[in-house]
Amino acid sequence: MARATRKIAVDSDAALDAIARSQDAAAPAKIFSYRERDATTFPLPADAADEGVDVDREAFELAQQAGAPAEDVGAAALSGRILLVCSPGGHLVQMLSLEPAWEGLEAKWATLPSSDVDYLLDGQDVVLGRGPTNRSLKNLVHNFRIAWRTVRDYKPDVILSTGAALAVPFFIVGRLQGQRCVYVESFTRVNNLSVSGRLVYPLAHAFFVQWPGLRKRFRKATHVGSVV
Repeated sequence: MARATRKIAVDSDAALDAIARSQDAAAPAKIFSYRERDATTFPLPADAADEGVDVDREAFELAQQAGAPAEDVGAAALSGRILLVCSPGGHLVQMLSLEPAWEGLEAKWATLPSSDVDYLLDGQDVVLGRGPTNRSLKNLVHNFRIAWRTVRDYKPDVILSTGAALAVPFFIVGRLQGQRCVYVESFTRVNNLSVSGRLVYPLAHAFFVQWPGLRKRFRKATHVGSVV
């Protein structure tokens, strides 16, 4: 059965820009694209509004040059599956801040049991790992099993994580099974990467930091702003 595709209005905030620009030419699946919805709200030049063109900074700049209000720049036709991996608390809040970037995708969550997960993800498709994840080899092995089954059965086009340790087994499994992995480092990491960030840094196809100083220290990292 074909997956449903729905249109959502998007703007050029850092969250959307960060995830959209992570789709490089070598990516096996191009998830983010835009199409012309309405010339009055999406006045892109005709040659730039062809269906299937990737959402990136150039698209936003073209729209802005054409006079589109910032809040009306673009309409995204998003299709595909995304696996959202994050711990409860601030990591979950930052993932929810990225919702404009993945709102049109079929989403599945992987997180840990918590009261805020119960409340904020009520009604969502959620897979629960086992915590605590720090210094527990038993839980790490258990979470590897969960990651393997989840990625194998769900077959996401991209795995997106805002941390923390739960990202490690999912990124390892994702790379083994050929999924694209995107990591957004925590807003609280100003001068150095988190332990989880350092572990997934070599595994991530795209690695985003929210402070410019980290971009200078880690050549693979990309800084396009903050999500909070």
